[in-house]
Amino acid sequence: GRTRNAIASADAGILAGRENLRGVEQRVMLSVIQAYADVLRDMEILRVRQENLQVLRRQLDESNARFEVGEITRTDVAQSEARLAQSESDLAQAQAQLSVSRAAYATVVGQSPSSLEDLPQLPNVPSDFDAALDEGLVNNPALLAAQHNLSAAEANVAAARAEYRPNARLTASYGGTSNEFSNADLSANTNFTAGAQISVPLFTGGLNRSRVAQALEYANAAQINIEGERRNVLQSVSSAFAQSASARSSLLAVEQAVRAASVAAEGVRQEAQVGLRTTLDVLNQELELRNAQVSLASARRNYYVAQAQLLSAMGRLSGPSLDPTLDAYDAEANYRSVRTRGALPWDGLVEAFDALGSPRIATPADVEDAPVDRELKGEIVRTAPRP
Repeated sequence: GRTRNAIASADAGILAGRENLRGVEQRVMLSVIQAYADVLRDMEILRVRQENLQVLRRQLDESNARFEVGEITRTDVAQSEARLAQSESDLAQAQAQLSVSRAAYATVVGQSPSSLEDLPQLPNVPSDFDAALDEGLVNNPALLAAQHNLSAAEANVAAARAEYRPNARLTASYGGTSNEFSNADLSANTNFTAGAQISVPLFTGGLNRSRVAQALEYANAAQINIEGERRNVLQSVSSAFAQSASARSSLLAVEQAVRAASVAAEGVRQEAQVGLRTTLDVLNQELELRNAQVSLASARRNYYVAQAQLLSAMGRLSGPSLDPTLDAYDAEANYRSVRTRGALPWDGLVEAFDALGSPRIATPADVEDAPVDRELKGEIVRTAPRP
C-alpha cells in the first residue's frame, strides 16, 4: 500500500499545483487589468487638465480685456490668474501620475503602453451575491488547492499505516554456463530459479506509530486550512461584490453630476457675459465641472477593477474565461504525456498487487469528490490539536 498511496499523494499534489497555477494566472490577469485601467484613467484626467488649462487661459485673456475697458476690477483678474496657476499645478501632477501608471504598466505587461483601446466588457459578471458566492466556493483556486492538499495528506496517512503491513518480494533468474573447450550442450547446464519472500515488521521502536501520528497532524493542518480558505473566499467575494455595487452606484451618480455641471457651467458663462454672474462664479463652476470629470474617470476605473476583483475571487478571471479563442495551456495533456515516463511494462501489475487490502484515498479522477476513507476523515477530526 505504500506505493499506491504515494502515487495518490503525488497525483493530489499535481492537482494542487494546477490550482496554484490558476491562482498565479488570475493574479497576473488582475494586475494587467488594474495597470491598463490606471493608464486609461490617468490619460483621461490629463486630457481634462489640459482642457481646463486652455479654458482658464482664455478666461484670463477675457478678464484682462474687460479690465482694460473698466468692466471688472483688478481683483477679478487676480482670481483668474490664481486659478490658472492652480490649473498648471494640477496638470503637472496629472502628467507625473500618468508616468507612474505607465511605468507600472510596463512592469506588469513587459512593454510601455502605446495606443490603448477602451476597456472591453468583462464577461459573466454576476449580479446576484449568492450565485457569486456559490461559484467562488466551487471554483476558487486557493480553496481547491487546499482540498487537494488534504487529499495528499490523507494519502500520506495511509502510506504511513502501510508500514505495518507485510512486504512481499518475488525473484526469478534464468541462465547457464558452458566451457569453450568443451563440446557439451549449453542447454544441459541451464538453471531456472524462482523465489518468494515475505517479511513482517515485528518491532520498529515506535517509528511507524510516530510517522502515522505525524501524518495525521499534517492532515489536521490541511483540514483546518480548508476552512481558512473557505472563509477567505467568503470575505473576498463579499468585499468584491460590495465594492462592485458601490462603484456602480458611484459611477451613475458621477455621470449625472457631469451632465448637470456641464449645463451649469455653460449657463454661468452666458450669464456672466450679460453681467448677471461674476468672474469668481464662472471660475468656481468651471472648477466644479473639471472635478466632476476627474471623478468620472476614477469611477469608471474603480467599477471595472471591482468587477475584475469579483471574478478573481470567484476563480473566473482566467484567459479562456475572458477570451474563449485563446490558445490556453492544457495541464491535463501535459500530465498524460509525462504520466508513464520511465514506467516498466509490469508496473501496472505490481501496483495492483500493492493495492490489495489498502484503502482507496484519492486519484486524479475522483479527488474533486469527498474522500472515500470516512474512517480516516473522522480520525483526523478527532485528533485535531486542542486550543
